[in-house]
Amino acid sequence: MKNFVGIITGCNSLAGIGRAPAYSITKKNPKVIYVMDIIDSNLSNLAEDIIDTTGVKCIPKRMDASSDEDTRSVIAEALKKYSRHDFYYASAATNIKYGVFAAIKYALAAMEQTSLQKPKSGGSIVATASSKIKKISSHTIC
Repeated sequence: MKNFVGIITGCNSLAGIGRAPAYSITKKNPKVIYVMDIIDSNLSNLAEDIIDTTGVKCIPKRMDASSDEDTRSVIAEALKKYSRHDFYYASAATNIKYGVFAAIKYALAAMEQTSLQKPKSGGSIVATASSKIKKISSHTIC
C-alpha cells in the first residue's frame, strides 16, 4: 500500500502511544499523514521531524478524538484535499471508548468512498489504549 492518507490520534506526548506509530507508518509510503491530539504543544515539532527524517508530508492538527465535529472535520479535510482516506489509528487516551466509536463511525464511511485517486474502497482502523487508562467499562472492546 502506498500513496494512502492516514490519521493518527494521540500524537502530542513525547512518550505517547500515537507518536511511535506516526513514525512507523511512514515506512509504508503514505501520501500524507495527519498527526492529531487534543493538546497540540508538540505536534508541529513532530510533523517537522517526520517531514525532515522521512520525506512524508505530515500535517499537525489539534483534535478532540471524542468530538464528532472534530473527527468529521479532519476526515472531511482529508477527503477534500486528497480525495481519499485510508487509515485511522485511534490512540487517544481521553474518552477512548467514544473516540474509537467516532473513528469507526466516520472513518469507515470515508473509507468506503472511491475517487480517481482511490478507485477501490477500503481501509484500516486500528485502536490502541495505554495501560495508564482507567478501566472504562467491563464491556469495552478495542
